[in-house]
Amino acid sequence: MKKLAIFVAAFVLALGLAQCKKEQPATPQNTEGNLVHLTVNVGASTGSATNGSRADVDPSTGAFSFRNGDKLYVGYDNACAGTLEYNASTNKFSGDLSLLQNGDQPLHFYYLGGDVTQVGKTQQYLVDIYEQQFNPYPVISYGTSTTNYSESSNAYTTTLENQCALVEFTTNRILKETNFYIQGINNQVAIDFENNTITTTNTTGNISLYPETPTSRWAILLPNEDSVTVNVNAVGYIEKNITIPPVKKNDFLHGENAISFELTNMMADDPLTIEAAPFTNGYISVINPLQGMKYSKNNGEKIPIESDIEIHLEQFDVVQFYGNGTDYSGTKIVSGINMSLYGNIMSLVDEENFATITTMEGASFAGLFAGNTCGFEASGLLLPATTLSQDCYSGMFAGCSNLSDTPVELMLF
Repeated sequence: MKKLAIFVAAFVLALGLAQCKKEQPATPQNTEGNLVHLTVNVGASTGSATNGSRADVDPSTGAFSFRNGDKLYVGYDNACAGTLEYNASTNKFSGDLSLLQNGDQPLHFYYLGGDVTQVGKTQQYLVDIYEQQFNPYPVISYGTSTTNYSESSNAYTTTLENQCALVEFTTNRILKETNFYIQGINNQVAIDFENNTITTTNTTGNISLYPETPTSRWAILLPNEDSVTVNVNAVGYIEKNITIPPVKKNDFLHGENAISFELTNMMADDPLTIEAAPFTNGYISVINPLQGMKYSKNNGEKIPIESDIEIHLEQFDVVQFYGNGTDYSGTKIVSGINMSLYGNIMSLVDEENFATITTMEGASFAGLFAGNTCGFEASGLLLPATTLSQDCYSGMFAGCSNLSDTPVELMLF
């Protein structure tokens, strides 16, 4: 077998759109006409690789970095000749390759991010790019050597051209840790070393989306010539069909070109609810209620709250709150028991249509639960508004010394 070391400082990765040049590094390499090439940061190791076929991509710029242990698959003379492994300390891919012999042919280099399966001895590999949520961005790229293989040479250079698209999906605020998937899209390719082709093989697969922020998810997508309707689903949310436009290899769809949609939390139809914790017995006080405010105990009839009131509760009792107001800055709900707080807070704004309201006015809910000293958690509280007034939520949980958790939306303000 031939011991082959390939110096790759000249590698570049095509990942971008011509109109996105202003967002590229100050001195991008552009060696292939109108392709937008981004520098591959060879030598800038980002840590030990947990999977030799993965690398990191910065979605804000498309910058791509190799890591220790990353692999290149090498094709030669109609077969896979083996793999080369990246060493950050030497800035080289190297390894023992078989099937090499003198001949007037170039070497074919494949960077295969994703789960790689060998099919038919050395003639074909299958690559599944499903898992992107926790090991992000399975970039698939390809390039040929600038010179033909020769036994007298052990150093080659190439340009790796990205075969996928980097796509941003923008959503309403969703907890970053929430599992998030799109279903019904290409997620697998076949690498044919005999013909040096890369072909999609599964048009109904799943892809997990990588979270950057609660409102931005990213994915590497395989090219598709036509628009495709896919199903988007996330744990705790109502699934939804969306349309993904045609995608070309080397596309960089983000910002105003991002694919945008919103998902409805499965609890959006639940009104603001307080549930008494186990082994508790006490009361809830409503102070200075806004006109039109109501409550329902254990899913019973709605009772108007016309003045300050105490509602007695025992363990597992629930109280649901409704209203038809827009400014609860003077209203307080104080608990004398340990409790859980969950459901859609907009039920205080419109008792009939709260599941779809996304606008806040005035100092809504300022100080609403302030001063509660009994233990309670509020991770299930939904704050769905996207158009917000200046003082909304101000001091909502001020002085709550035993608050164990708050909604992720509140923590963003």
